[in-house]
Amino acid sequence: MRVVNTTLSFRKVFRKFLKPYPHLQEDFLPLLEQLEHGPLPGVPLVGFAGKIWKARLASSDQRKGRSGGFRLIYLTDEKAQELWLLTLYAKSEQTDIRAGEIQKILDSLP
Repeated sequence: MRVVNTTLSFRKVFRKFLKPYPHLQEDFLPLLEQLEHGPLPGVPLVGFAGKIWKARLASSDQRKGRSGGFRLIYLTDEKAQELWLLTLYAKSEQTDIRAGEIQKILDSLP
């Protein structure tokens, strides 16, 4: 079992999305379960040595499936069996995330 931690950045964005997407929390639970127990969802991002991953998350509020829902960016530490949820964005609002944005979040980690 992996330990899943959240960053301040992730918590802020998650709370922001709860108002326009009231089912986000229940949509997120299966992905959280997979992060804790299953194979890592998503794909590793180029330029981060396989440690930063991007996973799709369907939104029942948007009804566009996983491709039009949310993207979760997370950091993996397989040795420690630990994950850090870095940020979340709505695909309808942002097409992709820049490496600089991810690096800024990484720099704020303890």
